Amino acid sequence: PDSSLENYACVAFSNLMSTLCQYEVLKYLSYAISTLAKAAKILPTMFWGFILHGRRFRTNQYLSAMVVTVGCFVFVFNSSLAAKYASEGMTMEEEEEDEIGATTIDRDDVNDEDQGVISEDPIVSAIFKEENDINAAFWKKRALVRRSSFQRAIGTFRSLARDSIFIGVCITLVYLAADGFTSSFQQRMFRVQKTSLFDQMFWTCVFGTFFSASWVVLSGQLEYAVLFLHRYPKIIPDIIYLSMASALAQVSITYTIRAFGAVTLASVMTVRQVVSISLNAFLFHE
Repeated sequence: PDSSLENYACVAFSNLMSTLCQYEVLKYLSYAISTLAKAAKILPTMFWGFILHGRRFRTNQYLSAMVVTVGCFVFVFNSSLAAKYASEGMTMEEEEEDEIGATTIDRDDVNDEDQGVISEDPIVSAIFKEENDINAAFWKKRALVRRSSFQRAIGTFRSLARDSIFIGVCITLVYLAADGFTSSFQQRMFRVQKTSLFDQMFWTCVFGTFFSASWVVLSGQLEYAVLFLHRYPKIIPDIIYLSMASALAQVSITYTIRAFGAVTLASVMTVRQVVSISLNAFLFHE
């Protein structure tokens, strides 16, 4: 390797942390809100650039980053609201009544006889039914195996923090910090230690695979994933396609960091978040 293994391990660990937080936050915040918060990743990247390699930015650059962040917030928030209320000509009062009615329905109590808000959509009802079936089979199997203290701690935390906006905000802040550190540290390795593109990707993936596998095993999610794949084997090609797309995206991300820097990457990713949340707003009315 062109650099010490500790540096690659550090990049892989921070990347894993940002990925875990990116998906974990969806348990506490909506997709629109969590994606909206990611529009602020330019500022943490600039902060890490100053900490790691002493790069100083001009005042107008900080102001530009703030303007872009605020502009993304306003644009995405307004797009989401407009799409949501225009979906079926819904008024503000109708939307509030719909949300109140939806919150009174327990997802686990939805069945064929229940004609509540959720069961009106047969596709949504089928998804919830399949998810409950998989969970029932999984926990029936897990009842025969004693859970580790780490798994019990995770379960207790998620139970206590359920629907907590504060926890969601904290997870989002950890995501922004870890994501900004990852790209900034990679930039430092490219420019200070002169690592190659292939070397950076290979060793980061090696440590990333090790850390990800450790997390899946320790958190008890490996058995759930195997059970899901056993029940739905047709999803395996989709997983392969997504993995190939992710690998191609990672090549582009790493090349952008080496050629243009971490702040440029953060700006590009912010534009991607705007496109993503706008499509989500108008396609799924969320």
